[in-house]
Amino acid sequence: MLTLTYDGGKIFRITVPPTALITRFEVADRSAVAIGSAVFIKTDPGDRAALVTVGKGITPPM
Repeated sequence: MLTLTYDGGKIFRITVPPTALITRFEVADRSAVAIGSAVFIKTDPGDRAALVTVGKGITPPM
């Protein structure tokens, strides 16, 4: 159970099942991207890539 407090004291509770995947981010170079990789790309205005997330065995969770 996660409890978030925001906007001056509003409380929101989120139940996380025990089967939920836990992920972490690691800095990598371009060699982490390969044909067939699952990726998530965040762009800046002008459609320039600002962040590229590459899944290792799983699809990025975004």
